[in-house]
Amino acid sequence: MIDRFLHYLSTQKMAEAQPRDWLAELRRQGRERLKLTAAPTTRDEEWRFTNINKFPTEQLGLHQSDRQALTSLSAADRALLARVRDEDATIPIIMVNGFLVKELSGSPQWPGGIRLSQVKTSLPSQGQEQSGLVKNASFRTADPFLLLNQAMMQRGIRLEIREGFEADRPIHIISLYTRASRAMVSSPRNFIVAGRESKAILLETTIWTGNFFSTDNCVKHLIMGEGAELEHVQYWQGHGKTYAISHTEAILKSRARYRTLVINGGSGMSRNNLSILLTQPHARVETSGISGLAGSGQVDNYSRIEHQASHTFSMQLYKGLFAGKSRGVFRGRIKVDKQVKGAEASQLNKNILLGKAARANSMPWLEIDASDIRCEHGATTGTLDKEQLFYLSSRGIPTNQARKLLLKAFMAEAFTHLTDPWLRGKIDEYCSSIFEQVINTHFIANQEGNMR
Repeated sequence: MIDRFLHYLSTQKMAEAQPRDWLAELRRQGRERLKLTAAPTTRDEEWRFTNINKFPTEQLGLHQSDRQALTSLSAADRALLARVRDEDATIPIIMVNGFLVKELSGSPQWPGGIRLSQVKTSLPSQGQEQSGLVKNASFRTADPFLLLNQAMMQRGIRLEIREGFEADRPIHIISLYTRASRAMVSSPRNFIVAGRESKAILLETTIWTGNFFSTDNCVKHLIMGEGAELEHVQYWQGHGKTYAISHTEAILKSRARYRTLVINGGSGMSRNNLSILLTQPHARVETSGISGLAGSGQVDNYSRIEHQASHTFSMQLYKGLFAGKSRGVFRGRIKVDKQVKGAEASQLNKNILLGKAARANSMPWLEIDASDIRCEHGATTGTLDKEQLFYLSSRGIPTNQARKLLLKAFMAEAFTHLTDPWLRGKIDEYCSSIFEQVINTHFIANQEGNMR
């Protein structure tokens, strides 16, 4: 697999390195490290339930490197974008095939407390900061997708929420993937900076316009200043030929509060890597996930939270709904440093399996070096409660509607910590789409099979 990645990289037309071009240097370092990296197998703990050899590297081929060609939209693409962006209620940021399209983003009344810029090859101060974040993330792991992102780094975006600013509308980053080439690997590297005492809501929606092979291999670096608050939701809606690989690294300073939710509604393979460092006292993170698959895809949620300071708090809650031959994997790691006091940490993974072929694997991991702390974890896997379904049906509620109500109640716990009404409504819309897909492909298909 690594050999195919390297061959793919050799076909790409990268921009020639210029003096002080830190992006080109990081790409070179990523490529060199990739050459020295062995492809992970199911014998490796972090890939125990994921056969990476199923990733269709043979489909990788030379794709268009012309940004203008990659960001051109058809009438159907623009219609889909118009339905998703909800411009009156949000501050939209549009990315097409991994590239920022400024003419489709924002509005003439862009809020003064938010700054959006493209990551450039040479920035005297920001370039050094961003280069350091990339190096620290890459050297902590030999994840081949993280190194592939570094070796292919596109310019990406830098989103800054300035000190003391409170956004009056959610920021909505829409990543649209179109059939711009026969084999697409997108590698954006985005930086999000929440200034001291700032407050904002961020929704990232990733959608594909057709059934074509595509890989979204995105890395996000998030820095939260003292007292900053951010609600962050990431949503993917793909299909059997899409591969969504997401790495999110967050650094929280004193009193920062980060509430995050990842939602996956289907793809060939999804892997959500979340790394959070609680570096100063009273930093707080609440992270959750919702997954719903009905075919033969797989979603992996891997989280690592490090309590590096006293009186910090973390909560992890991941819910999964798996039908057909789909599989869900959860691996939550909590690390508490020796000097830490008064920290609280919890993690819980709950899954519903529909059908004998569906699978869910949970791997809690606690690494506790301190004594004055409170940590807990748990995991459950079961099926839809038949008694509750019978009770609702006996009250005159149609069976399919009763199923949706039960599934909605099961998933709702994962986003009760999010406070914005518009955002909760959007999540409810996304979850309803997932329930509809699962019910149609599992229950209705089984009923038709029994009738035959």
